[in-house]
Amino acid sequence: MAQTPESSRPGASKLKWGVVVLAALFVPVACTLHRVYEAAVPAVAETVGAARDVVKSAGEAVAAARSVATTAQEALKPATITREPAVVEEWLKDAFRIAPPPGYAGAFGVRTQLLGLQVMQLTAVIPQDAKAEEIFQGGRNQIRFSPGSHTIFLAARFNKSNPAEAQEAFAEMEQADRKQPYERVFIEAGGKRVAALRGAFERHGQWNTAVAVFLDGGRMLYAAGPRDAFDDKALAQVLASLVKVHPADDLLYAHATASPRRAVNRNDPCGVPGLKGDYDVVAISVTRGSVEIEEQIDMSGQRVALEDVVVGETPNPVVLLLMGDSPVVWKVGRSPGARIAGVLAQGRHRQAVLGLPESTPITTYSGSDGANACPYFLVGERVYISDKAKIQARVTELFGRGIDELITRKANQRFQVGTIDGPVTHAGNLDVKRLALPDDVMPGGQPGVDWLVNRKKLRVATPEEVAAWRKGFESRTGRTQAFTESDFRSGEVYMLNGETRVPYLAGANSRTFIVPAGVPLPAGDRGHNSFLLMDGYRCVGTLRFCNL
Repeated sequence: MAQTPESSRPGASKLKWGVVVLAALFVPVACTLHRVYEAAVPAVAETVGAARDVVKSAGEAVAAARSVATTAQEALKPATITREPAVVEEWLKDAFRIAPPPGYAGAFGVRTQLLGLQVMQLTAVIPQDAKAEEIFQGGRNQIRFSPGSHTIFLAARFNKSNPAEAQEAFAEMEQADRKQPYERVFIEAGGKRVAALRGAFERHGQWNTAVAVFLDGGRMLYAAGPRDAFDDKALAQVLASLVKVHPADDLLYAHATASPRRAVNRNDPCGVPGLKGDYDVVAISVTRGSVEIEEQIDMSGQRVALEDVVVGETPNPVVLLLMGDSPVVWKVGRSPGARIAGVLAQGRHRQAVLGLPESTPITTYSGSDGANACPYFLVGERVYISDKAKIQARVTELFGRGIDELITRKANQRFQVGTIDGPVTHAGNLDVKRLALPDDVMPGGQPGVDWLVNRKKLRVATPEEVAAWRKGFESRTGRTQAFTESDFRSGEVYMLNGETRVPYLAGANSRTFIVPAGVPLPAGDRGHNSFLLMDGYRCVGTLRFCNL
């Protein structure tokens, strides 16, 4: 019997859709689910304990087990998913007391719950002629969507949520390929001025307008559509409906500032000296750079990469907060209208900045600067929500406000800040060679091994030299070792040509060195490297036979 393709099986598309949506919504509600789960475990355990106490026979045990299983299953049922327009509209009415605007219908709805307690609800409303599967793609830990030619509305409610948590959920959801900063605006609707955030994002080559409105009770309304054909009329109708049924909602008519400014300690050596006036903090974060370069700029031995950043016209001057886990050289260019107040480039390994005038205040540091180094921090899509508050607090200490915009994705092979209109210019010397370590300084990792080879302090050992040490080792220990190919991988055994140091290497990057008779072991931290001593045919290091 031929199998039915999964996509055409009854209920398969609905199940797949539900899995995508649940994965997308996990991050914003994870903390709440955890709190409810902590309450659920004792309740289920108590039920199990009570059942155990009354079990008197095998038959009763079976009946009790079924009862407990049914109770637990119903109590822990995590979500209800629907694609029925009528149900979606009913949920929207229940959470916001409004209906979809004329010409729009419910696309999907999700409710997560635990022990009968509703934790989160999301409803999506789209034009009646649109297809939900062509708009919402889903994504890992976020909602990914492309409005295409349509304007869409998302309405979310989070149980026992405060305004900050709702806006945090908005930040998790709104992950765009390229964004323009959100501005605080007031939209005339229903005789009132409704407070909103209005911005733009690019996805699949199309610029879209986005509007977010926050209400009390952990509720958020979000609209997105093509910038040149955004349905402002439908938005006005939705907002007029909200005004009518929520006349006393504080958040609906006035937002607090997103990132309050505070006094900055201008003497903090980890900040940027000379910052003046008002500015926005724009953070750009990478784990590993994308364009590898040959130069080594620190002692880590990590791959060094070059990243292009272009700053254009922005509503306020910007402070660039450039962050990398691996070493990165940031080449910063400017287009007409750019106003860069200062730059802080920091990370686990060294960060360097090229392309800006000497008059631009720039501070750089990394976690490898030593015991008195400034504490580095990294921001990105995978940073836990609990850590974001600490990072925002640190950024506020340095700049008097938190991060206004986080960019983790490129546009046209470069990071773009603001509106780029016109030629891009750079200042100063752009030669990355001037950032490289001095010729007499050995870098870390494999580049350090190559550095030693180039200076004739090391060379690749020959098979005969490896075999000579093995023969002497077996004669000394009286054991014929079953050496494997992984013990002496080709090209990874080196012969010391005299007294020298070797770089720190660990794990799969570790190497094996043959030490000639009369040559001392290298000094310093030898990492996970191993050393085959011709003097006495001994072995020092991490190879499995070095303890014999």
